[in-house]
Amino acid sequence: MPRLTKEEEIARIKGIKEYERSFLEGKDGNIAGVDEVGRGPFAGPVVTCAAIFPKESELLYVNDSKKLSEKKRAELYPKLIENALSIGIGVVGPDRIDEINIREATFEAMKSAIRMLYDKDEKCALKKDKDAAVYEYKGSVIRVCNPDIVKLLEKVEKDYVKPDLLLADGFTIPELSIKQASMAKGDAKCYTIAGASIIAKVTRDLMMDEYDKLYPEFGFISNKGYGTKAHIEAIEEYGILPIHRMSFLKNIKNREEYKK
Repeated sequence: MPRLTKEEEIARIKGIKEYERSFLEGKDGNIAGVDEVGRGPFAGPVVTCAAIFPKESELLYVNDSKKLSEKKRAELYPKLIENALSIGIGVVGPDRIDEINIREATFEAMKSAIRMLYDKDEKCALKKDKDAAVYEYKGSVIRVCNPDIVKLLEKVEKDYVKPDLLLADGFTIPELSIKQASMAKGDAKCYTIAGASIIAKVTRDLMMDEYDKLYPEFGFISNKGYGTKAHIEAIEEYGILPIHRMSFLKNIKNREEYKK
């Protein structure tokens, strides 16, 4: 796909902004987008982001995080955080994923992220260790040695804005009183979902980079916890880590795709 000119990119951003605001049906209001990353990896948490951006926010190149290079995501990450009216981050770790399954864990993380946009009690569940090296959210550890994650969590703690509408990528989230709308490929069609997808993706990647420092043999800086051949070989050589999802590893040696 050819790269858009600047004028074409400006028009694309305006188009996806207009599309998402059409769900307000002519009314004014705050739109939140929510997205997740980390449903498939063997290791690490599932991370979700809910974000509200100003009506006039039109940062260029905001798109589905999967369509952007790592460099472009890293470039947009601090801009999106600074630009947001409010951000919520939901993190559910491996133990909880094993307990309730990845689908329910993802919904749990999303609901937490959404409530964190505006709910003081939810924000208070995000506890900072006295040495500021670690945050804990409902039992899930968020390593914040990386300064970009520190800035994100400071933003999460500070701002309170309740959305009038929640947009999600292809599904609705159960047990929420906020009005919702969903559409297929929403992270490419809606600015707020795209922005949330970038924040979620970069946040989780940075977390896995920190885990790579603890467990360098597993290559988390490159595989981000996904079940690559090298990752599986590391499991077989060094064993299972506390951040591995046991429910994802039960039959690993019996799966034909991993015998290649």
